[in-house]
Amino acid sequence: MTYHDGSKKRIKLTKDMCSEYNLQQEGKQSVKISYEGYELRKEINVKAFQFSPTPTGDFSLQAGKSKTIALNIPEVLENKEVAKININNTDNTIASFRKTDQKLFFETKHTGKTQIKATHLYSHKSYIWNVVVNPSISKVNNLEESINIPLDQSLNFEVRCNHDVSYYANSSQLFVHTNGHHAQVSSNKAGIYELVAQDNQTKDRVFYQIHVDNDIVLKNDTEVLNRMHLEATQLEKMKQTQGIFKIYVAHDYPPIDLDNFLFDNTGTHLGDFYKEDMLLRVKVLRRIYHPEYREYIITLDSGYWNWNTRIAYEKKAYRCL
Repeated sequence: MTYHDGSKKRIKLTKDMCSEYNLQQEGKQSVKISYEGYELRKEINVKAFQFSPTPTGDFSLQAGKSKTIALNIPEVLENKEVAKININNTDNTIASFRKTDQKLFFETKHTGKTQIKATHLYSHKSYIWNVVVNPSISKVNNLEESINIPLDQSLNFEVRCNHDVSYYANSSQLFVHTNGHHAQVSSNKAGIYELVAQDNQTKDRVFYQIHVDNDIVLKNDTEVLNRMHLEATQLEKMKQTQGIFKIYVAHDYPPIDLDNFLFDNTGTHLGDFYKEDMLLRVKVLRRIYHPEYREYIITLDSGYWNWNTRIAYEKKAYRCL
């Protein structure tokens, strides 16, 4: 400020010195500045603060991961009422947030869904992020819902996780040896067991249902032949399973070899049936490879097969004896 005598004084401009302006109205305005009875007119240009955070849009994260959202508030407006932002989170157990003047830090905790809403209180403009938090742990192998293991055989399990992992079994009869994200599992008692792998940080889990069978691994052709004949002649069981059964073998067999196991040396079908009477072949062979053995899930071809007819035939043949 310059006085009439030429002296000067530096004055800090305060809000109460300004009048005749409207911050609700965009555009150029003339502001009246008053100090010690003196008045000054100053032209200003009122611009609206457009709340526009980045990034926008829904996203997904793995549990235990974090994401940063920039609020993009001009430094001149930091801590000002005109730039106040309110944050709301629908589920704090799934994720939490921490807000600074410029950023929103989002940290995931557990698997699930939550919604983050940021509202500019001055304009009531809002942005919403729908967030899906995925499990922090996932299976690498043994992806089936139910896993079969023959007696006294081991099976390796592996999970993918960014944190330390623990394995748990629901029974002491299931032996579990762990090494980091890997586990080797075996049992000497048939039964159904549950194996759990847990992320020690997020507590996320994956589950395995393990069937330990009384079956053993068949190591030669004679054992395979006897087992195939045994399964295929259990007529009521074959009827219930639609001709599906499984065996464990020590090495690979092509489907045509398995077909041959279903006939005797004279070409006679099991149960005194002949090739021209009914078709009995391997329709589907599903192989599950393990380091020490293979699990074969076999589906017999039922193209010309009628379980009721065969059962009736067997009963008739038995009565004639």
